[in-house]
Amino acid sequence: MLVKELVEMYNKNKLLDFNKTLEIKKYIPVIRKYEIAQLVFAASATNNKGLIEIDSLKKYLNFTALMLSEYTNLEFSSEENGGFITDYDILCETGLLDTIIGFFEEDYNRSLSVLNNLFADEISNHNTIEGVLAELSNSIARSIDSVAESMKEKIESFDDGNIDMSGIEDVLKMLGK
Repeated sequence: MLVKELVEMYNKNKLLDFNKTLEIKKYIPVIRKYEIAQLVFAASATNNKGLIEIDSLKKYLNFTALMLSEYTNLEFSSEENGGFITDYDILCETGLLDTIIGFFEEDYNRSLSVLNNLFADEISNHNTIEGVLAELSNSIARSIDSVAESMKEKIESFDDGNIDMSGIEDVLKMLGK
């Protein structure tokens, strides 16, 4: 059922029986909770030079959308018709978002715990001084390799026999080229 259809039904009848109108699950398996958490992480986290950065709004909206999709038979509008954001705003404006989540709130909170634990684990595993130093070290190594390769190409392109190459060759040997 489309969100807009549910809202129209609710606007016509404020005493709408959601249990008869929506297909509502009370529980989803923990493995599915973990898969959803991974999807939300992938959609809301970026790696910025070795540091994991989280877009909290994307995290919240993606989690909410996936929870509504997983626990109910609600379908969101196509992007041409506003997509999830428009439907989210309509559900909030009418007070239906909290009402619907209330039907599976206990398990929703378990899903939220799985999500928050996964985010905490990912951030603590990546956003450490060791992780930052490793990324910096890798970046420096890539830069040195690039400079050394460029120098080697320039040196090899010299045709003039009067150039003393010993110093330059020593530098290349030191850089492992």
